Amino acid sequence: MEYVENRTFVSLQPDLDLDLPCSKVECILDMFWCGRYRASQRLKSKLNDCAWKTTVSKHHRHTHIKSVCCFIKALEEVFPEWDFENFSSMTEFEVGTLDSALADIKKTFSTAAQLGYRRVVDGLLNALNEEINWNDCEVMKYQPDLLVDSPFMERGCVWYLCYGFHDRVRETLVVFVYQCLNPMHCPSEEEEGFSDWDTADPRQE
Repeated sequence: MEYVENRTFVSLQPDLDLDLPCSKVECILDMFWCGRYRASQRLKSKLNDCAWKTTVSKHHRHTHIKSVCCFIKALEEVFPEWDFENFSSMTEFEVGTLDSALADIKKTFSTAAQLGYRRVVDGLLNALNEEINWNDCEVMKYQPDLLVDSPFMERGCVWYLCYGFHDRVRETLVVFVYQCLNPMHCPSEEEEGFSDWDTADPRQE
């Protein structure tokens, strides 16, 4: 798995990171080339044995497993202190559709970025479109429960999105993470819930 620096992604970063009145929203947008990556047999067997939460046909499970293996490896590059292969069930990963992913992203941006969201989300989607052929794209979502040990719980995320877009032909994978951080979160203390700030999950509104 090789990290690929993308100047367009880097230039978008200032617009994607947001300072809200009572919270901070951070974006991670990284691209990897996975042409030489070979997943371990242990990981492939574990994925094959899982009960999948997926909106696509079981007939293409082999293709999905390859994409999820690449997504897991890319997440370990983004969050090197975490072992994503040690997931408890396939409910943490979802192989879904492009339409649902884009709708999820647009809804989140429309609330978080508010008046400036159209310019921001259009820039993001145009950048993704340059690097990913949507016709050959596998869309994956990482969604552990916020109460389950994860990088999002550790950072005190109030809400988050975590998607992987795998172009099977170009063998590139883009990791998109959008997370709202609790500014009063202390990693060394037990979670005691969140205060009544304006940090509600925009996807629930």
